[in-house]
Amino acid sequence: EALSPTFKVSIPTGISKLDAALTGGLDKGKMGLLIGSAGFGKSTFSTCIASHASTCRCEANNYEGFKVLQIYFEDDNVDIARKHFSKITQTEARMLTREPSLTEQIKEQLNNYPDKEMMHRNLRLKRFNTGTKKASDIEKFIKKCRQNGFNPDLVIIDYFECLLPEKSGYATDSEWSREAVTMRKLENMAKDLNIAIWIPTQGNKGSITSPDVVTMDQAGGSIRKVQICQVVISIARSLDDIDKNKATLAVLKNRSGKSGEIFEGIRFNNGTSTISCDEVETFSSALSYFEKAEEVEENKYKEQMLLTRQLREQIESQEFTTTDF
Repeated sequence: EALSPTFKVSIPTGISKLDAALTGGLDKGKMGLLIGSAGFGKSTFSTCIASHASTCRCEANNYEGFKVLQIYFEDDNVDIARKHFSKITQTEARMLTREPSLTEQIKEQLNNYPDKEMMHRNLRLKRFNTGTKKASDIEKFIKKCRQNGFNPDLVIIDYFECLLPEKSGYATDSEWSREAVTMRKLENMAKDLNIAIWIPTQGNKGSITSPDVVTMDQAGGSIRKVQICQVVISIARSLDDIDKNKATLAVLKNRSGKSGEIFEGIRFNNGTSTISCDEVETFSSALSYFEKAEEVEENKYKEQMLLTRQLREQIESQEFTTTDF
């Protein structure tokens, strides 16, 4: 069984470099954690993956797409629907209903979308109120979906901090121990129900100011979150990156393959809910990435020193009188 070509079913994210690093995507039965600073685009990431997986034709799903359950807490149903519409039409969500003539064009694009029926068949959106549902409640809901004829291959929970923590059962029932129990519950759910689970989580304060790569120690809350997950990735976005619709993605942990790869310059557009790898610089390890970063900083320093010396020489070569001032 371990050597069978069908020993695993991988669900692609649609982010080509990430899928290649994960040898196809996130496997069913496993859980992936996404770390990012506040406001980096958790819903964009969730929507991109949900949209791609539900319309992805491959042998593993008999070319009919994967069944996807997208769960969210902070956004409402209209917000998420607009994100999907913006991804399909490549029109920023804020522009969808700005002009009546444009809105009619958008409706026509959506009606003529080639994968409209497939997405309608495969994608389920579900909103819960923040802090009202535990991981065990999510499991009950998934089982209810199965009873009603919808058997998800992929579940996306946006995001970890919105879940009501499970009780740990320990005498010292701390916030960290509850987070660990919640994470273990999600891990077991992925295995028992044979589903893939993606769950974003907030980074700590250090992740907000991180200019390069968000690392595992910058995940907020309990360290058990990154210890338990089979796959851990991160998204880093500086203010300049946000302005240019760019991001740096790092594969921090991958139990089934190679980890440490970093992809700089990924297109990450919150407006159209699009993530792509058209112009990406790939680094095979964090070491090579930071070596390049140090080289860039060193070159900047040398340029500054050169400009300073040239300015000093220019000043010293001139004769000044009091009238020049």
